[in-house]
Amino acid sequence: VSLHAFHRADGSPGVVAAWNDLKLQRPVSASWKGGVFTSWTAPYTLSSGSDGPSGDVSVFGRGEATYAVWEDARGTNPPAYLPQRLYMAASEDGGLAWSVDSALVVIDSDNIGSDPGGNVDASGALLVA
Repeated sequence: VSLHAFHRADGSPGVVAAWNDLKLQRPVSASWKGGVFTSWTAPYTLSSGSDGPSGDVSVFGRGEATYAVWEDARGTNPPAYLPQRLYMAASEDGGLAWSVDSALVVIDSDNIGSDPGGNVDASGALLVA
């Protein structure tokens, strides 16, 4: 499970949680809208891929701007599902709505490693490793 905690524009707290759904083999997320801790959104499937497993999701951000990055094996050959690629989705409202996922351009695409993560620097640039 990966968490991104923040304050919404109105000052209320928020949290985005992301995890790998083992049944779907896809990364999913849910967002806490503040108030009663039971006020979470329904799980949202981040990956639009359907022909290979996805996993190792990480969420990060600055304020309500939230990003999810994960390993994705769509378009690869089973059973090894290699080489995997990194995919990403973005939310500008603390995980209440997400962009369509897209592949990241990786300099060494044959060696992406595992367990991707990220951060947003002071200028707003995304840093993914």
